[in-house]
Amino acid sequence: MPSRKHALVTGCSRGLGLAIARRLVHEGYCVGAICRRQRDADRVVRLLGARCTPFELDLAQGEAGVRVATARVLEWLQNSKLALVVNNAGNSYDNWDEASWVDSRAVNYTGAVLLTQGLLPALAHGASVVMVVSGLSESSLLSPKFQRLLAETSSIAALDSIADLPLNQLNVQQSWVGPYGLSKALLHRAVEILAADGAFKGGGVAVNAVCPGWVSTDMGGEQAPISADEGAGHVSISNPMIAVNQQKAAAKAKAAAAVAAAAADKDNQGITDAQLEGKYATATALVTGRGTLFLCCTVVERS
Repeated sequence: MPSRKHALVTGCSRGLGLAIARRLVHEGYCVGAICRRQRDADRVVRLLGARCTPFELDLAQGEAGVRVATARVLEWLQNSKLALVVNNAGNSYDNWDEASWVDSRAVNYTGAVLLTQGLLPALAHGASVVMVVSGLSESSLLSPKFQRLLAETSSIAALDSIADLPLNQLNVQQSWVGPYGLSKALLHRAVEILAADGAFKGGGVAVNAVCPGWVSTDMGGEQAPISADEGAGHVSISNPMIAVNQQKAAAKAKAAAAVAAAAADKDNQGITDAQLEGKYATATALVTGRGTLFLCCTVVERS
């Protein structure tokens, strides 16, 4: 009888991470639930049952914390391998100060990359690594300088050098996003680099980035139109839309983004007032190192 598939999910204490872990348990996975505090991880196990194993990891602790957590994950796996890793943990700050930038880049970018690299020996052939990113990492929202820096990087070491820069050297006054968006943009670029890395490609490991859309969580707010359970479905690697033709899907994603923009702008002439009345849209896409795959476009009544 074949052994069960194993998955690891970070940021499981609530919201999207908890919903992802629950979905994977229901799909038959043995799930390692990583939370910032041990008591939260233990609570998740009580909620999800015996197929779930708790792990404590505060990604802000950096390499030392990741090393300890990775060793514990390897001990849990024994002779098994991970079929799926979902790097969902993240934080968001309203402030644009240096302290917010330092913590955002440590959790949203550096921690996810360090954990992924540390788990490489534990990944099964054909495994998937999913980084949860955000529409706020879209390049058009970033300052021209930050866009250029990202475009010129071809290694994780080069990205780390950007992450180490203070905010006052990143021309953030020309960006529409704060530390959260900047750190997620770094993670998005890291996905493209890791997806092309021979260490991952050689083992048939797919590295993807998923934007689950505007999800109603503590971070997303109650006004967000997508529930945590629905967002978890967007992230789920079993979603059949992942297998669609990339070129066609990229066109659909762009069209969905246009619909979202139009629905948010009454003056936009690309969509009629009747279609706009009382509504707005959110586009959700799966972004890989090779292109963009459309997953869904949700249009909801404006409250």
